Amino acid sequence: MNQYKRFLGLFLIVLAAVVGAGSTPFSKFALRELSPLSFTLIRFVIASAVILPILFFQKIRLTFSEIRTLVLISALSTANTMLSIFGTQRTTANIVQMLYTAVPLVAALFAYWFLKERLTPRKLWGVLVGFVGVMILILLPIIENHSSFAGDLIGNLIIIIAILSFSLYVVLSKSLHKKYSPFLLMSAYVLTTTVVQLLLLPFTKQYFNPAALSSGTWLAILYTSVVGTIGYYVVYQYAIKDAGPVAASTILYIQPAVAAVWAFFLLGEHLTTGLVIGGLISLVGVSIVSSKKQPLNSIEKL
Repeated sequence: MNQYKRFLGLFLIVLAAVVGAGSTPFSKFALRELSPLSFTLIRFVIASAVILPILFFQKIRLTFSEIRTLVLISALSTANTMLSIFGTQRTTANIVQMLYTAVPLVAALFAYWFLKERLTPRKLWGVLVGFVGVMILILLPIIENHSSFAGDLIGNLIIIIAILSFSLYVVLSKSLHKKYSPFLLMSAYVLTTTVVQLLLLPFTKQYFNPAALSSGTWLAILYTSVVGTIGYYVVYQYAIKDAGPVAASTILYIQPAVAAVWAFFLLGEHLTTGLVIGGLISLVGVSIVSSKKQPLNSIEKL
């Protein structure tokens, strides 16, 4: 059974990386006609429109206390979504990728503090191996193309706050799985994010003409809404449930490599030797981290 859970956890991590990475090239396509905030808004509005009828037919009954807990924890991931948009606009894409590689280690620290999960030598070794792999993925293009690296200080600080918020969300989500399904946890995040974006709409002034968007852009929006948001976060929650928060967070290690493969087929971008090597090393690291499931203690209800 332990061997089965090991492979199930690794499979879910890889599956989430494949599903989530597909959003990258589709997003690039849609952003040719939409601003980042407009694209994110319409993406989550459509995802919410798909989710609400399902929740209605499931006839889920939640108390005010349960809704408050779900919203508060979901708000951590919502903060990551919104802050990453504003942070990326101020800094460089390279530094954003670099900073997000800290998520597995930060998640491990949070898991130790909140869930009393031990950071074993095997798990630490896996995190470090995966980190080396993703550094190869990120640094080689920077060195080869002499790309901008440092970014903007304020933008970098915003991304760091987003990383802390997302890492805490991943860890606290684990404590909710005994009571709530992965679909409900995903729904809470999507609906919370949608409400926040709608509340910010008058201030951000993200207005657009849906009729002016091309069919290709609508296809990209539908993919990122249904597959890249609903599908991705459901699988992600299953990965948190079966593999643990630290292992699940290593999705960020292999997602850049998978995104490059998606971009190769959809956008015609080239695959490099460094990309393949870095991707394989990252996968080895993820395999090491997910190779042994650690017992977790639940946190007290918020």
